[in-house]
Amino acid sequence: LGAPMLFSLCEWLQTDGERFLVHASSEQQAIAKKNAEASSHLQRSLEQSAQQQQADDEAVRARKSRVEYLRALQAQETETAEPAKPKDKIALDIQTNPGSGAQYDLAGYDDSRVQDLVREAFSTPLEVENMVRVTFVIGGGKSVRQKYSESFGKVL
Repeated sequence: LGAPMLFSLCEWLQTDGERFLVHASSEQQAIAKKNAEASSHLQRSLEQSAQQQQADDEAVRARKSRVEYLRALQAQETETAEPAKPKDKIALDIQTNPGSGAQYDLAGYDDSRVQDLVREAFSTPLEVENMVRVTFVIGGGKSVRQKYSESFGKVL
């Protein structure tokens, strides 16, 4: 096409081109409108899920900060709190006089009470400079044998 022909074509389209232009049918316009509505609905759903995710993330962060705060309080309490005194007389004696080398008779004790005694007596470190000897009597001859449980050797 030469320049004069192209010029003539442009003039003809300006004057009579409206009749020959292809327009979309109403059916195609309705489909396009539905597609636009669907995409806007999808966009709203995406925005809502993003907002929900952000709210969930903030809740998790808040929960973590509360847990950290409570752990810090717990650590502070354990640092400042004095250790509880043992309830058992033998455990109290071991804690107060660790270097005495005394002998402790466990007659009348059962397995759970022996475990509690050991836990109370040795759960906190003993403050001594030298080695410590603690002796527990867990058995005896024929006359006292019934006072002791046979499982003391395993428990201790």
